[in-house]
Amino acid sequence: MKVYPPYPTLCLGPEQHCTELFGREEVRMRDLVLLIQAVIEGRYSWEHRQVQRKLLWIPLYKFTRLIGRFETPDGPWVFTRQGVEPPGAVAHKTYPPYRG
Repeated sequence: MKVYPPYPTLCLGPEQHCTELFGREEVRMRDLVLLIQAVIEGRYSWEHRQVQRKLLWIPLYKFTRLIGRFETPDGPWVFTRQGVEPPGAVAHKTYPPYRG
């Protein structure tokens, strides 16, 4: 896990999927603590979904959407990115809790 301030960007796992935090500083810092806590406790997962764009029911193109999900005490915190599926990607992945 890596965190890049002052607008925290949280990059996770060997895949380094990243999400950014926006808003007032006190909100960003509170959210950052909740997200890191979710990762430590094994309550973070992500999945790849194939999405097809259409125009009037005519298929135009396909792309991969990454959906990351943190389970926090405030409820789920979800982020999405789209792009190309990385080589060797799996459809869904969860991480066990960290052990110190």
